[in-house]
Amino acid sequence: IIRLSILISGLITIVLFFGSEFIATRLFDDVNLIQPLRITAFIVPLMVLATLNVEFIRGLKQVHVREYLRNLNILLITLAGTYAMTFFVLTPEDPLRFYAVGAGISALVGFIYVNRFFRREASDVANPEEAEFEFKPHLLIALPMIITAFIQLINGKVDTLMLAYFETTALVGVFSMAFKLSVITNFVIGALKTIAMPKISELFWGGETEKLNRVISFSTLIIFLFAFPISLLLFLFPEFVLNFVSEEFVEGATTLRIFAVSQLINAASGMVAVFLNMSGNQAVFTRIALTTTCLNIILNLILIPRYGIEGAAIATLIANASWNIAGAVFIYRKHGISTFFNPLLLLRRKG
Repeated sequence: IIRLSILISGLITIVLFFGSEFIATRLFDDVNLIQPLRITAFIVPLMVLATLNVEFIRGLKQVHVREYLRNLNILLITLAGTYAMTFFVLTPEDPLRFYAVGAGISALVGFIYVNRFFRREASDVANPEEAEFEFKPHLLIALPMIITAFIQLINGKVDTLMLAYFETTALVGVFSMAFKLSVITNFVIGALKTIAMPKISELFWGGETEKLNRVISFSTLIIFLFAFPISLLLFLFPEFVLNFVSEEFVEGATTLRIFAVSQLINAASGMVAVFLNMSGNQAVFTRIALTTTCLNIILNLILIPRYGIEGAAIATLIANASWNIAGAVFIYRKHGISTFFNPLLLLRRKG
């Protein structure tokens, strides 16, 4: 898997590096993007290797190691390096350069960690033939998930890319900042997903529906209770939050309000994607993701020319709500399990 992934990401690196001038000038009409695109080209294989390693580490249930290598290490190096450069000459490309350093360190440390695990486990394999891995059946199972991940990647970036086509780079920066502030709740969602994924799979395929319902309901409750006050703060005081970052971002206040609503819907819907993938419904999730991505593209084409960054945010809100609600309804109709936030559960717990 690593060899295949590195090969594909290497091809992407070559295309992105040598096509950076065409992408920057022809697609976005901004020569300032040439150098950042070239740096990003070298980040791609590093992030691919780092991601493969941290997901394997998640399978070992080493959540603290996984989260450190996946997020904390990269962000700390990026922030520390960028801050250090403010004492010298900080260029727009410096944060990307330090991000590349962080990605490289995460990839290297993760690779060493995984290889040490295999060296320890190799001595416990009594019959090497039993440890053989057949790639094809696993690929067939994972293929819908791969397609879905690609579709979701497009869905998550299409608004920014289309906004860059219609609007200025400055407005794209305001839009991106508003979005990044709104997804603070994803830290809790990501942590719970890491813990809940194997448990949901185990309970579902073990036929323990009652326990599965409790796990999903409790996970949704925790996610919503964390997301609600943050989303409320962002919705009521967006100017204050954005001004805390920089006065230049205050014009994104309405956009931040829209994103706050979007993230609250995401939190209230629960672990829709996790359940669909862990219960053998990955093909259904692929169809839902593809449909809502097409909807997102159409809405961006209609709304961005009229409403600018607010139009892009509305498109994201509608697409995000659509796939969450569609997935949750499918799960309830087919399996009789509700992933939606249930306030009655909170009242029962208080009682």
